[in-house]
Formats: sequence, structure tokens, C-alpha cells
Amino acid sequence: MFLLLFLLPSVTALCPDTATCISRVKEIVAAPRRFWFGEQRRAQCQHRQANPIDCFGPSHLAVYHSLGSRLFRAKTYHTAYLRNLEIFPRITYRALPGHYRACDHEFHVGNVSANVVEADPDMSSVEPFLIRKKPEIGWHGLRFDEEFTILMTDVGFGTLNYLVTNFPIKPKVLKEYETSENFRPVDNPLVLLVFRKGKKDVEVPDAENFDLTTFMLKNDLADNLVGLSLVVVGSDAFAIERQRLRGTVDNCHSLIRKKVALSASTPLISHLPLDELRAWLTISFEQPRVNARICCQKIRQSPSFRHINANSCWWDNLCKLPSAGENLCCSNSALHWLVVDIPASELSYGARGITKFVIHYGVYVVCQHLQCLQCISSTEMHNISSQFRA
Repeated sequence: MFLLLFLLPSVTALCPDTATCISRVKEIVAAPRRFWFGEQRRAQCQHRQANPIDCFGPSHLAVYHSLGSRLFRAKTYHTAYLRNLEIFPRITYRALPGHYRACDHEFHVGNVSANVVEADPDMSSVEPFLIRKKPEIGWHGLRFDEEFTILMTDVGFGTLNYLVTNFPIKPKVLKEYETSENFRPVDNPLVLLVFRKGKKDVEVPDAENFDLTTFMLKNDLADNLVGLSLVVVGSDAFAIERQRLRGTVDNCHSLIRKKVALSASTPLISHLPLDELRAWLTISFEQPRVNARICCQKIRQSPSFRHINANSCWWDNLCKLPSAGENLCCSNSALHWLVVDIPASELSYGARGITKFVIHYGVYVVCQHLQCLQCISSTEMHNISSQFRA
């Protein structure tokens, strides 16, 4: 007797059937406060203390608050826009592991708990890096004697992210797939629309400022919209870096805020005004060759270089707080480094760096032998202390 064990991929799916899914989609499309661009944005962003990054978005779309009004660019959304919906497209992603560099740090994404992500109106948000590859698209009752046009659009930022015609017989890709580049930890909708094939050849629209209504009218598809689904996209360092490289917005400091909030609480951290954090620094430590006799023993150390930033420092030995023990020469607290009034022009790489210090960086040496009672100050240790620039 043979025992056969089938290991099925883990799938996140919530919506049970086509009719229920279409009904739920229509509710979410009409909701005025479901996503970050909803009506609540007025109170958050129309005052002097508003955070410019939290409130950043396409200015020409600011008057549209529901997903439907923003999608069709209609100040007053009506359910008639979706009157012909009859299918619910299934969007399936293979969430692949990988690594990437963002905000001057290496990020490694291992095996994820759900290696298959299926889009759903009430799904939990998914990280952009996990849906970076083109999804599989299909639906119940899909026939191969019909042709459709499929597109995906990032409704929050008004971009065209995917466009294919003649689906599923001989798919012709007019716009390669791109994931949403959501740089904030708030839900952002990536919407998929299915049109029955029109009488005209589809023209490729402007991808950076995609106007769905104009696209439908120009390609004679106004009455051909038969399917709609959405992917709820969160944020990660991958999307943050993509936006930073575009020169749109730099939100790397939000990663620092998140790490600090999740780190072990200390009196210093608990008093930091994290909500006011607006910038971030990368720190490089350079250790010259050391050959000296200190604290009753010989110290030999090869040159080394350490590249530290706040995204990784909570796991880095250089960032661990020292514990005061019997073999620590100096028992009093010490300020290791202090810089004030840093000019923005000096926050750069290379030899320029920061050159004006109030207190130079230095280290206090931990004695290895109890008979050694000499306290080595940071000034006396200048030749072997770690120097860095920001």
C-alpha cells in the first residue's frame, strides 16, 4: 500500500464565489475612506504641521476620495460605472524569495509563509517586493474562443502598471508589468480591469498619468468593462528605494522609525520624538591598524571598515549598549559623540563628511585584568579609536 502526500502551496484566499466577490468589490470601490486618499486625508493634510511625505500624492487627483471616483476621475461616483461586471478575475502571485539593496542596506527576503498570494477585496496588504513578478490571471468560466483586454493600474498614484490585449488566445503585451511603488505603510489599491475586445486596436496610453476614462472612450471600451479585482499593497524598503531613485520622495527614515519602535525600550529611546523624524544618516566606521600595549596586555588589530545604518544597527555589535561590570575602568556615564548644527551640505559621502565636532568620537577601554586600574580616556585612545563620518 502506498501513501501519497500532496503538498499544496499555501494560498491566501478569502472571497468564495463570483457573485459575492463582485458585490464586495462594488462596496469597496464606493467606500469614501477605505484607502489613504480618502476623505480623512483632508483633516490630516490641510494644516501647517502636515507631514509632507505622509501627504504626498498626485495633486491633480487630490479631489477624488473613493477608489471609484479616483479610478474614473469623477467627483461623484455612481454604481453605473460597474453596471456590466460579470466576472471576478483571479490574480495569483508566486511570492519568490530574493534580496535587494535599499536605503544603503542589503535586504534579504527568505521563504515566505504564504508562497502563493491570491488577490482578494478583503486581503491583508502584501509587500511590493513579493508581487514584483507578473501574476497569473484567470477566472471561472474563462473561454479560449473570446478575447479580452486586461490592464492594471495603481489607483493611488494614477499610473498604468500592466496592459495586454488578445487575452488569452495570443496575448500581446503593450505595457510590461510593474509592481506598485507604495512608499508608505498604508493600504494602496492596485486594480485589475478586464474589457471585452473592442472594435479598435488598443493604443498605449501615458503610463505615468493614466486616465482610465479617456482610455475607455478613445478605444471604444466604455460598455466593455466586465471584470474588476484589486490587490491591496502595503509598503517595504523595495518600493521606498524605487521612489527614492526616481527622485520622487525619500522615506527611508520611516524604516528607522519602525526599527526603533520595535527595539527594546530604553530611557533615551522612549523620549525620542519619532513622529518628527524626517531624515536619516549612513555611518561608516574606519579602524586603522593597531599595535599597542594597553591595560596590561598587547593589542594587535588589523585595519577594518564597517558600514552601519539605522536599518541594521539593532542587530549590529557596534550598536549594542555596553554593560557596566567589575572590569570596566570607568563607571560613570560617558557621551561618546556630539555634533550640533550640521550643515545640509556636509551630509555627503567621501572625504568631506562632517568636520566640525563639539565632542570627538572615542571609546573607553574595558580592562581585561583587574590589577590594571588605569582609566583610558577617549583622548588618550585617539590613535586606536574608531573615527567615522556621516
